[in-house]
Amino acid sequence: MGVEFRLDVRKAVEVVAMFLKLNERKPIDHVSLMKLLYMADRLSLQRFDTPVIGDRYVSMDKGLVLSNVYDLIKGQVLQDMPDALNVWNKYICRNSKWELEILENPSNDELCENDEDIIREIYTENINKNVSELIDIAHGFPEWENPNGSSIYLKIGDLLGKAGKTEGRIKLIESDTQRKNYLDQILSHA
Repeated sequence: MGVEFRLDVRKAVEVVAMFLKLNERKPIDHVSLMKLLYMADRLSLQRFDTPVIGDRYVSMDKGLVLSNVYDLIKGQVLQDMPDALNVWNKYICRNSKWELEILENPSNDELCENDEDIIREIYTENINKNVSELIDIAHGFPEWENPNGSSIYLKIGDLLGKAGKTEGRIKLIESDTQRKNYLDQILSHA
């Protein structure tokens, strides 16, 4: 399968909460939010070689999705992170209209200034677009493939290449990601 960005659920919660706070704490529908999250990760990868959240990316009918974050929105326990849903549910809830809301304010400890700038930029440029417009934008990314009712895994190298990174830069980012994932795994068992 190759190198994958490892989801940091606390950071994902902080990113979602920041989008909701920018929206004056009004709910955001889950499809729109998924598009905003992908756009933020993509822009951060283009500018800084690292995603805002990081996750396993997949092409779905309505565009590109952060797979584990989508599972959390659906209320599913993540197989390799069984406590992630509890962390998510402490701060974020999905109402009956599949809109996301803040239950409790998380800190912003995991977000750096670049992350916050990217989130603000993506929010400002896209929040007044409707769901169809956001889906059209997602379908316009060269890495999106039509899965015809299923999902297609997007390799990090393919995403980075289609986002304009050179082969040498891609190898460096993948190597750094492997190293970070290894350290995260060791520290999570310490």
